[in-house]
Amino acid sequence: MAITEGQVAQVARELKRIRGGVDNDYFGLLFLEQEFKLPREEACEQIAYGGKDFGIDGFHVDRFAKNLHIFQFKYSKAADQFIGSMQRLITAGLARVFSANSQEAENPVLSELKARLYEVRNIIDNVYIEFVFTGDPKKAEENEALQKLREDIQSRSYLTQAYFGRAVPIIVRFRSTLKRGSWGAYTPLAFDLSMSGDLSYAGPEGQRMHVGFVKLRDLHGMYVAMKERFLDRNIRSLLSGRKPGEETAVNRRLLEAFKDITITRKVDPSAFAFNHNGVTLFAEMIEGSDGQYRITEPRLLNGAQTIGSFDAFIDSHKNDGTLSQATERLDAIRVMCK
Repeated sequence: MAITEGQVAQVARELKRIRGGVDNDYFGLLFLEQEFKLPREEACEQIAYGGKDFGIDGFHVDRFAKNLHIFQFKYSKAADQFIGSMQRLITAGLARVFSANSQEAENPVLSELKARLYEVRNIIDNVYIEFVFTGDPKKAEENEALQKLREDIQSRSYLTQAYFGRAVPIIVRFRSTLKRGSWGAYTPLAFDLSMSGDLSYAGPEGQRMHVGFVKLRDLHGMYVAMKERFLDRNIRSLLSGRKPGEETAVNRRLLEAFKDITITRKVDPSAFAFNHNGVTLFAEMIEGSDGQYRITEPRLLNGAQTIGSFDAFIDSHKNDGTLSQATERLDAIRVMCK
């Protein structure tokens, strides 16, 4: 769809004295009118005017397609202008929409969105979060900073799952007035984690840190399920194209340790935790108590070499049957986890 700067300016002149806001808000208004064939009065109620948008410039509930669309608009070819908006959406916007406990002050469009969403919550199948601009969506998809923020937004899918009471995926897309991006659905993953010797400590902003010992096989299972997504983006950058289990002096020592524990049985599995510095995880949500937890969308902040080496060790013996006789010893390998 073609939306010209002149059209935006014209609509702004007509409506700004009534609705307020800035010209960019009326770019969003024209987009909603054309995309969903909405009459102007209806579209006007689905746009945020001025500041305090919490990363949400507009919305539309498509009852026929059973989709909720949440929008951020920029009348610009520069996709990096979305960075601040995406950060506000992560830190404030999504929680205000999907958290039943959010009682914080809202702008009119957020109140309207929540009211309409409550009416149709039983029919929504997908949540589309769309960043609309006049540039090339492909360039946005190749932008590393935007990819990181996109991943952070999609990891909040646990909010939609809790709100709707079922799996409703978040689908993040960059849209231009000419074509739409290709980013697809994302389903948050959750894992059961048993932690022995569990200690906990409260942080200054409601965070909670747990420290204890976990099975290396449990961490490996997360890596197998999530692949590179399990690794924090800083670790991915440090690896710069090589696999976490690629052979180095440290990896060779780890492989030898796994062999001595499971195959030659020269070393007791409990010794591994004494010789290892431990790993650190971050998770979007932790549920449970007393060492039995369910963690959503974990990220490994350190310990990639250990996980990668363990994966390489398992893979190297998957066809020879050696490890089938060492299941208990594999399960007994634990690492300190924070």
